[in-house]
Amino acid sequence: MRLHITHTTRYRYSRPVILGPHLVRLHPRYDHHVRLENYQLTVNPTPSNRTRYLDPWGNLVDQLWFQGPTESLTIQSEWVARNHNRNPFDYLVDRSLDQVPILYPDRLERGLRPYLVTNPPVAEITQALSREIAAKSGQKLLGFVCALNGYLYQNIERIVREQGRPQRPETTLETGRGACRDLAVLFLALCRAQGLAARFVSGYQHRDTPRQRRYLHAWPEVFVPGGGWRGFDPTHGLAVADRHIAVAAAADPSDASPIDGTFSGTAQSDMEVQLRIETIGG
Repeated sequence: MRLHITHTTRYRYSRPVILGPHLVRLHPRYDHHVRLENYQLTVNPTPSNRTRYLDPWGNLVDQLWFQGPTESLTIQSEWVARNHNRNPFDYLVDRSLDQVPILYPDRLERGLRPYLVTNPPVAEITQALSREIAAKSGQKLLGFVCALNGYLYQNIERIVREQGRPQRPETTLETGRGACRDLAVLFLALCRAQGLAARFVSGYQHRDTPRQRRYLHAWPEVFVPGGGWRGFDPTHGLAVADRHIAVAAAADPSDASPIDGTFSGTAQSDMEVQLRIETIGG
């Protein structure tokens, strides 16, 4: 699938402010499935300096610096990318590590350690559900992950929360409702309760159903021995394939947020986001 995406974020301030450094995580992640054809990041006011680098989680980040007062800030990313991943299960799970709870070999565990820990620790209500789903799936790794994906899709009501941090996993379970980022965080906790390394992903998901508004999406990825990092989308009950394109992934959701920044001054601010996702031929 070939997607043309334009993502515009506008901040307005009630009086002039001084902008601190900003981190922008809106560059599409490209791999053997995703090919980026072009990318443009437009910022107004023009930054006094900017640089692009890989952060500790392997995400491509733009860092921006500003000078002088401003009453607004607009950040727009626009790009075209092609995703060839039509089969999300194009791998074989390592049979020696196909059981949950899983115990990764020492060398692998050292690299995955940040993705194994939930802070605060996983609550008992979440651990109990994780054990229940694992038992019903025969303690098989992939069976557990797919059953978990289906369970959350069927039992958690999806809502829209445009701003705010993700809810705690037990809050989503107890209320039975949450935004995509809430389902992703709950999925991470349920996986980590079985010793599975899991991380939070932000990005875009294309849907054929027309909507008046589109939003940045979030989903989890699980490290599957023999398959590497694999995405699952409990908001839609799908394994991640060619309709998803990631922009950032990290152990903690705050390290995958699309824009991080501060300003100094006594002003109040408001934010407006416009997102356009189009399929194009070729």
